[in-house]
Amino acid sequence: MVYYRTSNEILGILTNMSISQVNFLNRNIPQDVLISRDITTDDFQVCAIISEEETTSDEKVSWAFECESVVNIEGVYLAVFDSENRKFHEKNSKESDKLIPVGSTRSNLRNLCLGIGSGKAICLHGAVGAGKTTLVDELARKTGHIPGQLSGSEGQNGFLRIQLGHQTDSKALLGQHRCTDIPGEFIWQPGVLTQAVISGYWLLLEDLDLATPDVCTVLTNLLESNSLSVPGFRENVRIAPGFQLFITLRSQKAGSGANALFSLLEKHLFTVNILSLSRDELCTIVQEKFPKLTTIANRIVDVFLTFSSGCHGDEDESVKKVPSGVNSGRQVSTRDLLKLCKRSVPNFNVTSTECAYLVFQNAVDLLCSHLPDGADKTELIKRIGAKLGIIESRCQSLAEEYKPEIEVDSSAIRVGRVEMSRWRHQDSSQDGKKRKQKTEEEVSKKFKTDSQVKSGSLSSFLSAKV
Repeated sequence: MVYYRTSNEILGILTNMSISQVNFLNRNIPQDVLISRDITTDDFQVCAIISEEETTSDEKVSWAFECESVVNIEGVYLAVFDSENRKFHEKNSKESDKLIPVGSTRSNLRNLCLGIGSGKAICLHGAVGAGKTTLVDELARKTGHIPGQLSGSEGQNGFLRIQLGHQTDSKALLGQHRCTDIPGEFIWQPGVLTQAVISGYWLLLEDLDLATPDVCTVLTNLLESNSLSVPGFRENVRIAPGFQLFITLRSQKAGSGANALFSLLEKHLFTVNILSLSRDELCTIVQEKFPKLTTIANRIVDVFLTFSSGCHGDEDESVKKVPSGVNSGRQVSTRDLLKLCKRSVPNFNVTSTECAYLVFQNAVDLLCSHLPDGADKTELIKRIGAKLGIIESRCQSLAEEYKPEIEVDSSAIRVGRVEMSRWRHQDSSQDGKKRKQKTEEEVSKKFKTDSQVKSGSLSSFLSAKV
């Protein structure tokens, strides 16, 4: 049974009203005006709106609509590209790969969905590591544009992407002729933009601020004329239904040239400013994705905020940012926070007295290893230790005296906390075994005599000896 909405209820859905607000508008409408009838279509199912007695006054008006051809994402309905792909991701997605639905993430997803509904190309504007690519990937999975990865999966791929750079020209987007195995024969290889336009795919162009002028010219012509001119292939390629262009733009542009490139496209774009995660949201994400780190999540986030290049809203006033000059201009982003957590989880034990020191060592390796030795680096290490409750003497020792222990055996090479398995060559001959044993003895002797070997020269030494 379906209850057809009055104009007030439709208005409530569009404007995100609460149930009490809609009922207030409907107070003078008699009940017999509501029309109802049965729907027997198998393709979809519509559920009635919740009555006032069954809901609280703060609950929003919603329309529960279930259909294989559309999906509801944060209150916005989008078309499904391939229902089999969508079902696959719903059943087989890992908990670690799912987005944590915090407030900023939900708001960003809704704004992206509204941009898709506008029919324009979408520009995602935000700091490095703010989650621009991750949000587009999430929408592509939910709408079935990304096929499943299991063997035997026959899902269709409807999502293409390319990383723009100073050496990316228009041929990478439009296509070019390439040679075949037959001498003198050439065939046409379409570029990612041509494929997406012809087939109605989604296309993600990352880092528009690094694009060359000819790439920007191609995109401008496409958005102005709704057609694509591909030299050597076709003059007027019309955009197929379903095509959607996503462009990412960093907050810190490369210079005046990047501003000029963006100004040519800006009037054709639906710009979405990606909201940065707040401190509380970062703590929630760490606690839910890495439950073992719950007791130390706040301290890890404070360490990250000390180095982060983004603006995270309700930051603690006690957290003082590291100047970009001291940090050699490296932009620390949310992906560094997740990397720190992934490195700390395997050996973290909340009952151990050294659990905080383990996180401290990983944070120093991740955030300070690129800096040259000196007073500035030592000061940064002390600031990390202060956030994690490490005494200053241990911080000083790690910064100035610590040398990783090196251990080599027949199965692995260990440097500090890092272990690398060795490749074991299956040589059954006696000469092969002798050569292998001699090589291992030389490696072990070298490491014992040279105790000052650092991690920077270790990789080159192993490649030459092992």
